[in-house]
This record gives sequence, structure tokens and C-alpha cells, in this order.
Amino acid sequence: MATQRQLLLSFLSVGSLLLGAAPARAGGTVLTLDDAYVLARKNNHDLKAAHARIDHSAIFGSLAALRESQPLTALTGAAHAAAWADASGAIACLREDVGRHNALDKLIGAMARTNRPLIPGFILSTARCSFEIVEKAVRAGASTLVTISLPTTLAVERAMAAGLSLWCLARDDSVLLVNDAAGPRP
Repeated sequence: MATQRQLLLSFLSVGSLLLGAAPARAGGTVLTLDDAYVLARKNNHDLKAAHARIDHSAIFGSLAALRESQPLTALTGAAHAAAWADASGAIACLREDVGRHNALDKLIGAMARTNRPLIPGFILSTARCSFEIVEKAVRAGASTLVTISLPTTLAVERAMAAGLSLWCLARDDSVLLVNDAAGPRP
């Protein structure tokens, strides 16, 4: 009998995670999106624990590297990206898709499949900062999310409740810290 982890890995190798209420079937066993997030979460720490604050220069560096690391966007001009960058801003994993949710799902799946934790470091997303994008980052175990747009009110409330640091309106020379969950400043 295949383990849940083996089922997730085989499913991820075939395609990206499916969204919505319908579960995916892998080897006769039902594998839900919840199962994928549980596996991803096992690689990370409790979000309520203090985490290191990301420096502005790391965000600016990751944005510059993101533009250079998007072949689908370069080809079509119409793709979203989700990347994981270490605390210095170096991008270690990047996934693209025409769907903003799919890009993030692919990133979380790739990180879980290779047992790479989302802490320390941050998720950088070209997606609109909705409640769902924040919830996915929280459920995957990220401590910090950086997006290029303003968040919805629900997104901010969820980030605050979960202890997720949330940076928004990320540009080449500016970024807005919406929720600072990294603990007291020195």
C-alpha cells in the first residue's frame, strides 16, 4: 500500500494540484488539496513562533531575479509566478502558470516534494493578494508572503491571525509592510 507521501509525489509528477472541492484520485486513494498542505506543513515551524524579519534589499533583489527567471511570462506576457526566496532574496524555487492559484500550488508542491522548508525565507507572488493566496501560504507553513498588489481586508485579517508577515505593493524601489509578525524590532 502506497503511503500518503508517495501518492502526493506521484500526483505532483503528473500535473499541478487541482483546486476546488473535488479531490484528485491517485492510485485509488482520494488525495485532497488538504493532504498536500498537511505534507507541506510538516516541513515547517509553527507560524506563531517568532521569525526573522526580511530585509527590504532581499525583496528588491528577489523581484529583479523573478523577472529574469520567468520563461513562460517572457514568451506569453500572460503568466503568474510564485517563487520561494531565501532570507537574502535568492530565488531557490519558481513556478509559473496562467492561473495565480496554480502557480502558488505548484510552488508549494515542489517545495514539499523536495522536503524544503518555507522558513526561513519568503514566498514572492505576482498574484493579487487575496484571502485565498494568504491562506495557502499560511497552510503551507510560510512565515512571510510578498505580493505585488494590495491585499484585501480579509487577507490582512488572516495574516494577522496566523502570524504571517505580509509585504505588499512590491516594486523595484518600494514595498509596503502590511503585517509585521516577525516580533519586536531591535
